[in-house]
Amino acid sequence: MLVISIKLAGDEAEDAGEVESELPHLKGMKKRSRRLPVRLRVSVDGQIVHEGVYEPRGVRGDSASVGTVELPVEPGKRIVTVELDGSPRSDTWAHVHSREVEFSFGRRRVVQFEDGFHWDGE
Repeated sequence: MLVISIKLAGDEAEDAGEVESELPHLKGMKKRSRRLPVRLRVSVDGQIVHEGVYEPRGVRGDSASVGTVELPVEPGKRIVTVELDGSPRSDTWAHVHSREVEFSFGRRRVVQFEDGFHWDGE
């Protein structure tokens, strides 16, 4: 089993602007604007096994996108490629990671993305 866990803030959907307030501690602060969804694509041995879109969290959609996917993988050495992007472009991937991974029955292999890719045991 391959488990992918992501946490990534997509780009801001529009310019946030500044907070309108007479309170001195709020002057110069930016409003939090809605974030774009994050796209995830996972390939095993060159075959796409998952494609998904993860909406931003938060009441106003202004926080990071979070998601977890569990994918069955046949035992043996496999090349796993994980691609992530949170920009408005659909033809690019800002974060790409590829690695050879040994899979066996009864063992989960986990890759997390938060400030970079991290595999189980690292």
